[in-house]
Amino acid sequence: CPVHWFDSTHVMTLSARAARCGWRVARACFPQCRAASSQAQAVPVTFARLEQLLEAEITTLSLREPKPLTVRTLLQVTEETSSEELAQLLHEELPVRFAQRIKMLEALPEWRSKVSIASVRQMYVTSFKELRMADPRRPEDFQRHIRKIKERHA
Repeated sequence: CPVHWFDSTHVMTLSARAARCGWRVARACFPQCRAASSQAQAVPVTFARLEQLLEAEITTLSLREPKPLTVRTLLQVTEETSSEELAQLLHEELPVRFAQRIKMLEALPEWRSKVSIASVRQMYVTSFKELRMADPRRPEDFQRHIRKIKERHA
């Protein structure tokens, strides 16, 4: 599945072959790039280009100020909101925190030559990309991604 398709709102329209690869991009993946056009125009995006876009998004989101979240706030959110709203919150806030950690690791001198630092960075990059590709509007799938990320970081 070498090509992925994005319309003018950066939503991937999947062919049957691309669907087997499991790649989706929700509207929330690239909110800073939403097009003003109301007509959907498909744009092919190779896997390599998709990786470049996600790497660029790491840089962009690392500059964003995260919303302050405490354990108390998260508990209140889980009690007072729907699972879809919680998924949206996690989809918006976790990537910001992952991106900031990735950039902090990259700021360390000679981080590439230190296997432990490089592997921790790669863990954050993998989790970032997986989370950005997950659709928070599909709660079961999104929860599965969150569990997988949690296990990876445990």
